[in-house]
Amino acid sequence: MKTTESDALVKKFASASQEHYHAILVGDYAVANAHAATISRVIEEIRTNENATIGALLPLLDDSRPEVSLMAAVYLLKHDTEKSLETLALLKVRDDLIGFRADQAMKRWNDGEWQLG
Repeated sequence: MKTTESDALVKKFASASQEHYHAILVGDYAVANAHAATISRVIEEIRTNENATIGALLPLLDDSRPEVSLMAAVYLLKHDTEKSLETLALLKVRDDLIGFRADQAMKRWNDGEWQLG
């Protein structure tokens, strides 16, 4: 996968993550589900391309948009557990949906219930 292709997938993942979260906030679950499907397709495209790596998403762990860093952390837990858990720990202290989702992701990961990515 060329760098430009990888960059495009990372941007698509970030955009879909942001739109997914905002659709949830306004209760538009059809749009949220469409963006979740986009995220899944991007992950699958990264997985099936012999030149791609899930590690291309690593910079998103430090993204200024918490909804993007949250989604990246969830999908990168298997790839970089330490950094992903660190990101989730920083987010889980928030008193909003991001904080709740980060806390749940950590709990499910620690309980062995969640194996995304």
